[in-house]
Amino acid sequence: MAVTIRIDAPTTTGQATRRRPKYLSPATQSITISVNGASPVAQNLTPSGGDCSTPSFGATPVCTLVAMAPLGNDTFTFVTYDGTGGTGNALSQNTVAQTIVSGQTNTVSITLEGVPTGVVAYPYPGQTNVTATASGYTLLGTTPANFLVVATDADGNVIVGPGAPALSVTSSSANMTVATVANNPNKFVLTPVTSGISVTLNLSASGGNGGHATGSVGLALKALPPTSLPKILYAYINSPEIDAFAAGSVGTSAPAARFTSSSLGVPGFLAWGPNGALYASGNVDTGHLVVAYTAAQLAAGSGSPTTIIDSYQASLNKSLPTQVGGLGVDTSGDVFILGQLLAQSGTNALEVFEYKAGFSPTTVPITIPSSPTGETAPTLLYVDSSNRLYVVNTPTGTPATILVFSTVTPNSAPMRTIGGPGSNAGFTTVAGMAVGADGTLTVVDGITNNVYQFAPGSTSNPSPATVFQSPSQFFAAPVTVDANNNVYGNQLLNPGNQVDVYPAGATGVPTALFTLQVTPLTVSSESFYFLLAP
Repeated sequence: MAVTIRIDAPTTTGQATRRRPKYLSPATQSITISVNGASPVAQNLTPSGGDCSTPSFGATPVCTLVAMAPLGNDTFTFVTYDGTGGTGNALSQNTVAQTIVSGQTNTVSITLEGVPTGVVAYPYPGQTNVTATASGYTLLGTTPANFLVVATDADGNVIVGPGAPALSVTSSSANMTVATVANNPNKFVLTPVTSGISVTLNLSASGGNGGHATGSVGLALKALPPTSLPKILYAYINSPEIDAFAAGSVGTSAPAARFTSSSLGVPGFLAWGPNGALYASGNVDTGHLVVAYTAAQLAAGSGSPTTIIDSYQASLNKSLPTQVGGLGVDTSGDVFILGQLLAQSGTNALEVFEYKAGFSPTTVPITIPSSPTGETAPTLLYVDSSNRLYVVNTPTGTPATILVFSTVTPNSAPMRTIGGPGSNAGFTTVAGMAVGADGTLTVVDGITNNVYQFAPGSTSNPSPATVFQSPSQFFAAPVTVDANNNVYGNQLLNPGNQVDVYPAGATGVPTALFTLQVTPLTVSSESFYFLLAP
């Protein structure tokens, strides 16, 4: 017998574009009906053709379909298409069982399930912690973000309502969790756990009667700049200048203070001394080897530095160093430098020298011998806040070893060693190092630009706690850490320079937490060394 089926067919304009309770795509042009597995019969659903009419102007077209079905239990299969005559892309489909009874109205009730070919995700509007990028989105901080996830059919129409496919959303990393929302199958809550990395949001849509689609969205998890960024001091290779950037400076910021001194020559290494004094090495024979600015001068942003080590006097006395290859100051005011004696000029031989507190600019320092200390070829040194001295020893053709001294006298051996031949440390050279307040050691390999962080107390043959590759390519020695062991690395740009900040414990190729552009405003020069204010 003949079975009459009524379908409200939406158009692509007006109210028909709204979400409908049962899925019928606005792109639908035809439908096929198969009864009990027989060959499907196609009928057009277009307003201008087939068995469709528009009851009134602007109303939804109503299509009346007729199918032949025997009395009793029958199975009806419906498939809609975006072409006429049952051609083109399948848009929705379903199969339903119905008992056909003679002499009464038989209603065939069916929910057409959309056939997904795509799945996309969008952030809900008005979320200040979500920003769009060329490749996806950035999530700022650890505040949850709400995303709308929808499946689309072959013509790009959103599939919603009871006929929508099942959605699945997962994160590629445990550093971002994904949660569903009750009574809203299209809403998902993303919560970053750790910042400074990239995460992929994996999307999946599965239709109940066929069709499967996948998609993905790239997310960068980025920390909000701390409310109390440290003050950053910067020295420049090609000018006698030290710039101080105020605490909280991010993006492109002008220096809060600028120190210039013709007596300083070309500034190099920076180090903090007692009472908030800043020590700077000049690295030129015609200037002063090491000078110091008092805390009051730093606060005022002006003042002539005090001469600590006089290179002119050094050039007259072969027992005094004539250059500085590294600088550190302990809390007592003892100054440690890597230097070269005038008698060794041209040999590239550096030695560790110690100036005891209270010395004059022409005092002959204590030379730290290679035995039993082990620093046969020192290339870099560092003094941490606990007065431990770190000396990088790099003999020709040998991986670098970091020697750690609790105190240094002419006859002291290192208390710990990190790296060297056969080590699990990973680095082969040390272009920069810094030690956090808790003793965490951060090392930058000058060849690979890998950054290694070692747990406090690491010794002998340690493996790093974390390793990451700096995407910005740290330039030479400038590296330091803040109170939370976030890594500040100098990036050499052309023109200009910037400090990139990466999260403590980062792995892989992390996204910088934030950057500070530090190009000097009046001098075009390469950056050299920088330091965080205590």
